[in-house]
Amino acid sequence: MLNIKERHSNLPWLKVAKARLREQIAADQLTHALMLYGLAGTGRRELALWLAEQLLQTRLDVTAVPEEGVTRLRPDVLAVEPPDGKFVIRVDAIRDTLTPFLSLTSHGTGQRVAIIYPAEGLAKSAANALLKTLEEPAPGCLIILIALQPGRVPATVRSRCQLLHLAPPSHATAVDWLAEHNPDKDFAGLLKLRGNAPLAALELESSGAATFANQLMQQVLGLERGQTEAVSVATLAAKQPELALDLLEWRLAEQARTSLTAGEHVASRRRFRKMDQIRELRRVINGGIKAELSLAGLLLDW
Repeated sequence: MLNIKERHSNLPWLKVAKARLREQIAADQLTHALMLYGLAGTGRRELALWLAEQLLQTRLDVTAVPEEGVTRLRPDVLAVEPPDGKFVIRVDAIRDTLTPFLSLTSHGTGQRVAIIYPAEGLAKSAANALLKTLEEPAPGCLIILIALQPGRVPATVRSRCQLLHLAPPSHATAVDWLAEHNPDKDFAGLLKLRGNAPLAALELESSGAATFANQLMQQVLGLERGQTEAVSVATLAAKQPELALDLLEWRLAEQARTSLTAGEHVASRRRFRKMDQIRELRRVINGGIKAELSLAGLLLDW
């Protein structure tokens, strides 16, 4: 569920966000719809699960088996995500499952929680179905949407959510946390690859993909210097296309931030358009299109 293989309850950089949410719960001011957004690996999913547990006063079962992208973590907690190998959340997951779930009577504390991940994966019809629920929320219900970039979520949905940004920790905090859990490993390079997001760096290392990630980014740097051909980079990227797209998107985001800081708005817009291209490509690669050709097309004008 939500791709979480291991819970990480002690994430020190989430303390401020947790304190803010605790205050809202205590004052009965928690919104009915919350969008957690930020880089992958900053703890968005962990915070969503923690918040659900605070409201229901019980531990969630993240080992529950999803069925067609819908997982019952507890009787009063439902998670909606794309089915395995897909990127899109279809309308039936919202209309036929989530909406009826929110209208039921709670089994315990009077609260019901629905988690949607990733919010950018909502198909247009699914977003429209969700909008009806957001406009007329049932009492005691909380919908948590998890996003990488809220601007990619339809404005009609986004405008009805409280937005909470989870920034990555400082490099020192990230290094200290990772060293505490893995004292024999050096994460400095992986943190740089993953925008200082500790959980993303940890996932790279534990999945055995660190060598691939380093090789790919070296080739991308060579491409940017005119020392490497796009086709050779695409050949390597096609070995792990989903991870390659994540790394390429991170690289563009890093460059876009630098361009914006320097006032280079044309370059920033070009990089944002390339990021849009990556997100579309992520959809069709999951659909079985030949990854190497698609990646070569992406990299030709890198």
